Amino acid sequence: MKNKIFIYAFFSFAILYFCYRGIIYPALNNNDDFGVYYHTALKISNFDLDIYNTKIHTDVFNYPPIFALMLKPIIFFDYQTSKIIWLVFNIFFYLLSILLLLKTLNIDNCDMPLYFSLALLYNPTLETLKWGQINIFILFLIVSGFFLYRKNHSLLSALSFAVAAVIKLSPAIFILFFLIKKKIKIALWFIVFIALFNIISIFVFGKQIVIGYYTDLLPALMHRGMFDNPYNQSFHNLYWRLFKHGHGYSTPLVYAPNIFNILTTLTTYSIFIFSLIFIWKHRTKNDSLILAALLILTLLCSNVSWEHHYSLTIFAFIIVFKFLDENYINKYALIIFCCAYALMSVKIGYDNKLLLRGILNIFVSIRLYSAILLYFIIFLCIKFSKNNN
Repeated sequence: MKNKIFIYAFFSFAILYFCYRGIIYPALNNNDDFGVYYHTALKISNFDLDIYNTKIHTDVFNYPPIFALMLKPIIFFDYQTSKIIWLVFNIFFYLLSILLLLKTLNIDNCDMPLYFSLALLYNPTLETLKWGQINIFILFLIVSGFFLYRKNHSLLSALSFAVAAVIKLSPAIFILFFLIKKKIKIALWFIVFIALFNIISIFVFGKQIVIGYYTDLLPALMHRGMFDNPYNQSFHNLYWRLFKHGHGYSTPLVYAPNIFNILTTLTTYSIFIFSLIFIWKHRTKNDSLILAALLILTLLCSNVSWEHHYSLTIFAFIIVFKFLDENYINKYALIIFCCAYALMSVKIGYDNKLLLRGILNIFVSIRLYSAILLYFIIFLCIKFSKNNN
């Protein structure tokens, strides 16, 4: 009874906190990323298809062309009304994503308040709502794809993952999941759907814009400036702040661009190659844990991992928490998991000039460290999991 009282008190606190940080605050403040989406949709509605060469609203539009077409319905209303509708849309799909994931994992109804509490207090999600980002819908598509895969709906699962991949490219890594699991049919449909969406884009925007996005704009985006911006919580950003001159955000420990290049290359390729070898070796193990590992891998290997990108990792946290709740590994596993969650969920400002100097820069990348801890726990869980659970 005491545990139930504590859980429901914690759940009540989480609801109140989410109402402020996830509803009231975003509704009353500017949502810069949503502004870019809205004005991009306005632009193509006026038959101006040049969406990549000029600044739109407060920033440039960095997404694949097909996403610009998907955004057209948001301009049916004025900007302020659309902003509120977009916020409601995001909250609805976030709660639906969590519920669908809990149902897919067969979480008991009596345990759901605790899982929902963890989701409602999740700072990357609250940042996503603040900025009006699309990450929550990507989360919904990933969860839906996983749910449909578990239900053996191969075609619909491939479609769900493919839609996520053509909005933001990182979910394309799940093609590897289906290849590793020898689900060749789903992998092929995944690729076919991505190709079809890009063909539609070519019909609307033209071959030059679509191909140019992948060959010119996307590589330039991955190598553009502002990498010492502390809200970019990647290895690339950490090494940049330590060993390169930035754009006014930080002061390096020492100017050593060669060390930066070596560390960035070694870290990225080492993590990627080791992860694929480990996952292949344990390919018959728990499907959900392997999906979670691939999801975290995209963030650890990317040059740009803004805090709101980490909202997708709630998928991995819930999967790992469920596994640890049902399987004893050792006494330290749950402690490490709790540390990872705390580092990811704590509300902190990264632009503290006292920390953005020299060796103190290492204390800024707390979301990155959280992802590293979570990744370690995922591999530990995979090692101890049963086949195809």
